[in-house]
Amino acid sequence: MCGIVGFINSKRLASVEAVGILQKMADEINYRGPDDDGYFADATMCLGMKRLSIIDLKSGHQPMFTDSGSIVIVYNGEVYNFKELRVELEAKGTCFRTTSDTEVVLKMYEHYGIDSFTRLNGMFALAVYDKLSQKLVLCRDPIGIKPLYYFWDGYSFMFASEIKAILKHPMAASRKVNLSAVWDYLTYEYVPAPKTIFDNIYKLLPGHFIEINLKDLAFNVVKYWDFPLTHNDNISEEECNERFGSLFVDAVNRQMVADVPVGIFLSGGLDSSAVTLVASQLSATRIKTFCVGFEEGTLTDEAAYAREVAGFLGTDHKEFIANSKEFFKFIPEFVYLMDEPNADMATIGKYFACKLASEHVKVVLSGDGGDEMLCGYRFNEAMQRMREQECLQKLPRKLVKDSPLSLFKLMGREDLYRRWERMFIPLRQRGQFALPSMTKRFTENDKKELFKEIPSGVRDSLKILSEDFKKAETLDPLTQIQYAWSKQWLAEHLLMEADRMSMAVSLELRVPFLDVELVKFLFSVPDKLKVRKVKGRYQTKYLLRQFLKGRVPRSVLTRPKRGFQVPNIRFVRNDLASHISDVLLDSDSRVAALMNRDVVMQWIKRSYSDAYGMAYQKVWILYILEIWLRQWCQ
Repeated sequence: MCGIVGFINSKRLASVEAVGILQKMADEINYRGPDDDGYFADATMCLGMKRLSIIDLKSGHQPMFTDSGSIVIVYNGEVYNFKELRVELEAKGTCFRTTSDTEVVLKMYEHYGIDSFTRLNGMFALAVYDKLSQKLVLCRDPIGIKPLYYFWDGYSFMFASEIKAILKHPMAASRKVNLSAVWDYLTYEYVPAPKTIFDNIYKLLPGHFIEINLKDLAFNVVKYWDFPLTHNDNISEEECNERFGSLFVDAVNRQMVADVPVGIFLSGGLDSSAVTLVASQLSATRIKTFCVGFEEGTLTDEAAYAREVAGFLGTDHKEFIANSKEFFKFIPEFVYLMDEPNADMATIGKYFACKLASEHVKVVLSGDGGDEMLCGYRFNEAMQRMREQECLQKLPRKLVKDSPLSLFKLMGREDLYRRWERMFIPLRQRGQFALPSMTKRFTENDKKELFKEIPSGVRDSLKILSEDFKKAETLDPLTQIQYAWSKQWLAEHLLMEADRMSMAVSLELRVPFLDVELVKFLFSVPDKLKVRKVKGRYQTKYLLRQFLKGRVPRSVLTRPKRGFQVPNIRFVRNDLASHISDVLLDSDSRVAALMNRDVVMQWIKRSYSDAYGMAYQKVWILYILEIWLRQWCQ
């Protein structure tokens, strides 16, 4: 695992000066790779890296060169099928100097070029410089587990694993805020890709690569991978269960390969319990597991559940119980580490879990991605609504659609009119209009009231989701939701925060549920085998429940989904209420300068009494934006 940086040497800087800039960029993300560093610069290209040594601790130094020296790579991540790929290359006569996966990725590129990317099963972000063809290629893994950012203003190009490293380059130091990204942030509580919060800095999308001709800076962004857009409707339940179990065990087995100790994040939920179960069975030693709870324990505190599963599976279990004081103290560092405003409080809990794990191991496996790949969250409710809608559409149109619509119109109830009208949209197009989303914080009307001036170039933020649903129109309705959430919520929110919090403490975090072979299979499974009706109620994660039945405590299978959260309502409404109000409304408030102070004040007042609504979350979103603006835009 590493942090990578680089830039095109368009100003023909001398090697010493170029390396000096690379070092400043890399030093900004030293925590990503404190074990080693390396730099390369010629008249065309400059590359640097910081390495966290996981596989082949003694060699594997980067930048790494082909035998001829004509191709150079800097690489962040792990490719889990590197041993199989190495055997394939050796059969073709390729020789290796190290046992690292970095050299396998480099030799794959040397042999197959950009076609090699579809062969890599892992998490990675890489840059390859081909001196002979004068090309630079940047690539990000299929799912988006590892981040990669780039700056491009038409003249200067640079890239890095994190934005803060890019900002250390003198040509990218302006830090101009992209207000249309702020507009989207207020809806999603993170900045959706490919935008970032800064003008001229972009996220490379998952499953994409950039190819740049260094002679004329011709720029090409190409999608090389996407989630499958077809189903295997003929697969039986028995075959599906067997195939899932085999692929899942293979995924965990691949991701346990390391030359350093490996542990597991265990919350006591379905996903982390499944990873822990398989890892315990595969490991020759007692597996270490880690969990975080809160002194202000609520229904969201999973520490007790984790203890139960750890005891059942016999793991070496460690836990850390955080309190509100530690939570509040970490907020400024959290904002700095994330680079962009991110208002998910659960991310702070993840940091404490990563910090705990880093004291005992260097690699940790987590259950991230299980909900998206196996239809967790509220997919049972979505299936229930779809089946009701399906039945409704079979009834006489005049009776069930036209008459109620006329009545709602006469009543002046446009809201009911629109909701009822959506019930008759074809099921495969439903997602484009209903737009099920994990975060719909500020509405478009909310934002229009908030901003003093609506930023130029903005559009309805939910169109981002709508477009993803449209791309997936050939899929079953539930799989469409999986597709849309995986493209944004999973890649640019959950995985981004997992990367930041783990890398902040020099910990490599791996996600078996996002193994490419497993993902391809799960997207091909029809909806009826993802969410099943059991005893009159729809049940999420059917395949995983079948896999775990009789192998973990029964409570794991029956308790409701809680999520990795903190006692957020009380934190915002009570513990932080006066502080947040002071920060957002004081004379130096950046948010109040950008937005209508009276409207901000209204949301703060609502948050004091809004025990079950969204007001407290909206205030938290504004508060994080304020802290971010003060840190990054002095």
